Order: sequence, then C-alpha cells, then structure tokens
Amino acid sequence: MNRKVVLALTLTLLVCTLNVASNVQPVKAGGSIYIRADGSIDPPTAPILTLDMVTYTFTDNIYDEIVVERSNIIIDGNGCTLQGSGSGKGFVLSWCPANVTIKNTNIKGWTHGLEVSSSSNNNFLCNNITNNDLGIYLSAGSSNNIIADNVISASSNGIQLIALGWDVSDNKFVSNKITNNYFGIIIDGASSNMFYHNNFVNNTYQVWDSWMAYPQIPPSFNIWDHSYPSGGNYWSDYTGVDFHSGPYQNETGSDGIGDTSYVIYADNQDRYPLMH
Repeated sequence: MNRKVVLALTLTLLVCTLNVASNVQPVKAGGSIYIRADGSIDPPTAPILTLDMVTYTFTDNIYDEIVVERSNIIIDGNGCTLQGSGSGKGFVLSWCPANVTIKNTNIKGWTHGLEVSSSSNNNFLCNNITNNDLGIYLSAGSSNNIIADNVISASSNGIQLIALGWDVSDNKFVSNKITNNYFGIIIDGASSNMFYHNNFVNNTYQVWDSWMAYPQIPPSFNIWDHSYPSGGNYWSDYTGVDFHSGPYQNETGSDGIGDTSYVIYADNQDRYPLMH
C-alpha cells in the first residue's frame, strides 16, 4: 500500500478516536455508600467527611443511597442534597443501627427518601424531604424515633408507618410541615405514636389508616395532640371555630385552639387542633 495512503488512514483513525473520546460524558458513580459498623466509609471516595467516626458531614451533593450500619452517630447533610433518579432509597437504616441523627439534608427523587426498619431511638431533624414516592418509611419494629422540624412535601406519600406484625410505636412526630402530598400519613396497624405541632396542609388525604379500606388490618390508635394548652396540629381542612378556651373548650375567650376536635376517625382525634 502506498505510504501516503497508510499515513492518511492512520491520521483519519486518530482523529476519529479523539472525537469519540472528547464526546464521552462523565458518569456519576452508581451503587451504595455505606457507613460501616466499624465507622469506615465505603467507598472512601464518597463526599462525606468524618474526623472522629461520630459526626459525618456531607462535603457535596450525593447521588447514591446511603446505608447506615453504625450506631451512635450524627450525619449532617450540611445543606447538601441526597438526590435520587426516581427509584431506590435515600437513607437506609435497617436491622441494627440505633441512636443515629440525620439532619440538614435535602432528600429528593427516591422511592423511599428515608427508610427505617427495625431501628430505634433515632432522630431525624430539619431535613427537606421532597418529590419522593414515599418520604419517610418506618416499619417492622422501629420505635422511639423522633421526627421533628422536617419539611415533607410534594410526594405520593409523605410518611408511612407499617407494623408488618411487629411493634411500630412510641415514635414522635413534632413540628413537621407535611404539605402537598397525596397521602400526608399512611398508617398500617401502628399504634401508640404521637403527633403534635405539625402542619398538615393541602394533602389530598391528611391521614389515611389502611384499616378503613382493609378491615383485616387492625386499626391503629395513636395520639394526635400534646394535651392542653400545648395543643395538637394545624389541619388546613379543619372547619371548626375558636370562640372558647380551656381543657374542655367551655370557658370564655379564644385560645388559638379549635373548640371541637379534628376527627380522623372515631378512635383517632386531635382534641386540640391549632387554628394557625
């Protein structure tokens, strides 16, 4: 073959190779990030910093689920986003961790934004949990957790408590904004949980107990206020008035609490719904 032809073919192949290489786009790493029981971060390249294996701080947005295996730690999202692509789970605590605090994280775009199974005595604080299929999922023996000061919005289901034959009880939901979801809260056989000072705003169903549609599921019995004068929750569809005050709402003068209960169903009522 003519040497000039060979040289021309070689240069053409080289140019094509360079063009292909230049059009390859960087791909975000897939899989899961683990905070292992020994305190290590796997993989170690994940944008999470810890100096003491107690406090773990995001240093950038994260696009993979985070599986927590270590107890007695604080995970600070530092205002960063844990971003899903419409499937999978954001944070996962399952069958072991206790006394885990997750705070200051934007959790978006997951099937389950925060999934807790058989994990107790945890704190989920000041997170923005939006645009998920299900924001917070508590199941199978998850008790004594505190869920406070979170925004849980724009999801098919905001929160679900499902017992699955286990005890899901003594969880406290305090001062959360539960807004613009289809179901604000779904409860499947989970009882003795407490909800107060939350804002339930513009959910298609503020609270749905599966027992109402499926009688074979045992009804739940939960607490929907913090007694008087602390009060209960704000419900955007509450139609009561505030002309009276006192534990029995029979004293003269308004007190910012509705004069009649907000009825979820007969055995689940907010006795002291907040007017604002």
